[in-house]
Amino acid sequence: MHPTAQRYLESQILTASPEQLVVILYDGAIRFCLRAQEALEAAKGEEAGDLLIRAQRIVLELLCALRPDANPEISRNLSNLYVFMYEELVWANISRDTARIHNILPLLETLREGWSIAIEKAKEKRGEG
Repeated sequence: MHPTAQRYLESQILTASPEQLVVILYDGAIRFCLRAQEALEAAKGEEAGDLLIRAQRIVLELLCALRPDANPEISRNLSNLYVFMYEELVWANISRDTARIHNILPLLETLREGWSIAIEKAKEKRGEG
């Protein structure tokens, strides 16, 4: 990553709310999945593997960040979804199968969009937006 982009990302992370951090994590997972697909299509297996592992780590971070005490049903549903996505990423890496990445990208994108909308609605409710 270019040093300027790295500093920008660090600044974003340091000043982000917990909700915004979740969106940043989704952005990263989506970016790594897309880059892994491209690498696999270009027969760059090792690069794709590294990118898929990065996406796996993000999904695990999202899983670990769940707070079942806040909403057990949502946490359970998200947990199941994150486990599914993690397993798909692992199998995509093992089998070098872009279809498995393609299966989870819409899920990541939908969840990311949902968080973005929730953040905006919360801002509006607080009179910030």
